[in-house]
Amino acid sequence: MSMKHRGLTAQPTLLALLLACSCPLALAQTSELSRVEVSGSATAQPRLDVKANCPSIELQLDEALAGAMARHQEFGTVEVELAASPDGPTQVRTSGGPRVYRQAIKQAVSRLDCFQAHAGQKFRFQLAFVSPDAAERDTALAGQAGGITLASK
Repeated sequence: MSMKHRGLTAQPTLLALLLACSCPLALAQTSELSRVEVSGSATAQPRLDVKANCPSIELQLDEALAGAMARHQEFGTVEVELAASPDGPTQVRTSGGPRVYRQAIKQAVSRLDCFQAHAGQKFRFQLAFVSPDAAERDTALAGQAGGITLASK
């Protein structure tokens, strides 16, 4: 066997030996790492007590959405989430329920005048569009926190 060939087979062996010897040294160094503390607040869950913080929300939304309800006559429940700011609600998002109301809901919620005092907080509520039948209206979101029921007229 030539010298060139012996050198090529010895290199991987030497490399493996070097790695095996340096692993305990690397492990010893990692146990001496300093402790790092991270502080901050977790993302707050949206509040569900929307009626307590905005007592006129049902009346304001009923007036703002009456035209859309009369036009579309679709029923269902839409989940609404917003962020309160000094200028009113922002970052209004909707999900679920009849899609025909989503743009009207975003516009109506953005114009609510009762969230300025709660700047920096997020709110979530359900908006139920129900038929004018009184029994259905009364039971649509009964007992649910953050539930607002609007009946078509």
